[in-house]
Amino acid sequence: MEFRVALFLTCVGTALGFAPGPSLSPKVLSHTIGVRSARAHRSQPLYMGLFDKIPNPLKDVKLSDPFEEATVLGKGVTVVKLQVALDTPDRGPKSILRLLEAKANAANTDTAWGLACLMSDVSMELLRKSDDWVAACSQTTAYQGRDAPDKAETAFNRMLTTELSKFEKEYVPELGEPSAGPETLVVVSLLCAIRGDRTDFGDVSGEASLAREALQSLAADVKVERGELVLAAEVLWTPSEADEVLTKRDMLLDYPELMEI
Repeated sequence: MEFRVALFLTCVGTALGFAPGPSLSPKVLSHTIGVRSARAHRSQPLYMGLFDKIPNPLKDVKLSDPFEEATVLGKGVTVVKLQVALDTPDRGPKSILRLLEAKANAANTDTAWGLACLMSDVSMELLRKSDDWVAACSQTTAYQGRDAPDKAETAFNRMLTTELSKFEKEYVPELGEPSAGPETLVVVSLLCAIRGDRTDFGDVSGEASLAREALQSLAADVKVERGELVLAAEVLWTPSEADEVLTKRDMLLDYPELMEI
């Protein structure tokens, strides 16, 4: 079974101080978190909510384009995809699968800070498992100028659609399900759109040292200003059920961009 836990936050609009022009309508701040599987029989959202009541600190401040204003992480918006494949000999409590499930179930995604912490925590768990890495890749693009938000949103949505096209159904595992299972590869994908241009760490394909630096950068950057610079985030992984195995052939077919370390 291909199993992905997906975290999605869209934060474009007045909640982050974006002042829409006369032709733009305010956008709703929302997020969902769920688990998606290609062969699951259960489907329901894990967390869902709206943040349209978050106060806008820039409500009375007129800015021509806040995305051209420098943040701690620079100007514009950066869209990131970082993927790591790991060898997982077992699926016990300390395996990457169980750790990721625990992080997703315990996360408080009702706040930007809780969301940023989840993305950061997943990055840290991957760093702690670096001895098990077998492949890695990344894609980052920094967008500048007045149309940076629109370009970044389009790029993120395309990236997300590419990953979600591998799913057929959404699946939420029940807590306490059996965790024993055979050895398997695990692919973890991190997608993020964040304000600024300093999270642009380039291509890490097949380079363990560069992948470590990228994960360290992502883990730190998403927490800047208590997560308020994160515009969108998605965390996905596969597989899930105890008897399902992701082989090297499966990995190469589904994730041809991954380069062996």
